[in-house]
Amino acid sequence: MSSTAVSRNPMAAKRAADEQPLVITEHGEPRYVLLNYKDFQQNFNKQMSLLEALADPLSRFDNDFQPERIDFSGRDFSF
Repeated sequence: MSSTAVSRNPMAAKRAADEQPLVITEHGEPRYVLLNYKDFQQNFNKQMSLLEALADPLSRFDNDFQPERIDFSGRDFSF
């Protein structure tokens, strides 16, 4: 549904979102999704366990950890 159509008839948009998530477009491009609160709570507003967070394939923090190498050359150690 276009953003203009949503503005003209918000009740129609709400009814459509009760059936399934409603994609709202601007200039023909998908921009937003309208869904009812129950679906939001079930699918998006839940806490993850640490295991789920680490296994999340969509994580934006999924870079491999590359620690800086430490060089002890030239240092005097006495034990």
